[in-house]
Amino acid sequence: MIITGLDERRIRSIINEMDISISQTCRTLSRTPRVQVSLRAKTSSSVYARRQYISGYRSVNLCWHGFKDFITHVFDQGATRVQTAMGDWRSYEEFQDTLSELAYKNVGSIMHPIYLGDQECECNDPGEWTLW
Repeated sequence: MIITGLDERRIRSIINEMDISISQTCRTLSRTPRVQVSLRAKTSSSVYARRQYISGYRSVNLCWHGFKDFITHVFDQGATRVQTAMGDWRSYEEFQDTLSELAYKNVGSIMHPIYLGDQECECNDPGEWTLW
């Protein structure tokens, strides 16, 4: 994920507030505020930890809801662009407009399709949370 418009210090403070961690080094890409991060849950018992589709085991992979919350915080703090493998957004409104499409994006394989909206995690309580 590449975030434009925020410096590394502000991104690290958002990560600490959300109780998630960086799976690789957080690095500044150029003189302009442009930072690349890879996110994960702190532990497999964290709120944003994802269950493995086939085995059911919890892993430190960050669920979609964690990414959604992180991207929301980043735009709230003044980011001007967020680029991921799933999309390229220049505003929070543009990100919100694509959420329903992203829910049906296959992130699994052809044999075992996994859609972003179907991920099993502790924060995906149907009574309180909806993806779109």
